[in-house]
Amino acid sequence: MKLQCGIIFTVLTGSLACLHGFDVDAYADDGRHDRHGERHAWSTVSKMPDVYVKSCGGCHMAYPAVLLAHEGWASIVGSASDHFGTVVEMSPAQQQAVAAYLSDNAADRSGTKLGRKIARSMSDGNVSRITEVPYIRHKHRDIGAAVLTRESVGGLANCIACHPGATGGQFDDDDVAIPTD
Repeated sequence: MKLQCGIIFTVLTGSLACLHGFDVDAYADDGRHDRHGERHAWSTVSKMPDVYVKSCGGCHMAYPAVLLAHEGWASIVGSASDHFGTVVEMSPAQQQAVAAYLSDNAADRSGTKLGRKIARSMSDGNVSRITEVPYIRHKHRDIGAAVLTRESVGGLANCIACHPGATGGQFDDDDVAIPTD
């Protein structure tokens, strides 16, 4: 009976993950470990569509949608003609697809632990820069300006400099590797 329940649980959780748009194969550690110290792989980041990776990831890391609330993403995508001082060229169909992915998987809609923490931190208003998200700023509060201005780091927006799994939504404190040069 125990084995059957385990199989049913696995099937149900896999199905629920698919229903909510999560990529069941994506690995995103939330820091939980089993009694043997092994990490559990929890799916928290949906698969990024190619249109998003190509449109946004061509100039910078394609940020996981969970890092910002849907209002922030709507503001960013809606101002593609002035995207932090540059113009992002996207067809209306591409823009709609990118907006839908980001909105559906945003911090306040993802249902993930990280998303809930980010969304709660922004309860005072809309933020349209990941580097201005209160939770993210809080997590990086002890990182000095000297570290952030290193050429190998390049600022708070360059997540991948210190979080090797950032493109896959892995931001576990245990995996941080701050460059020394």
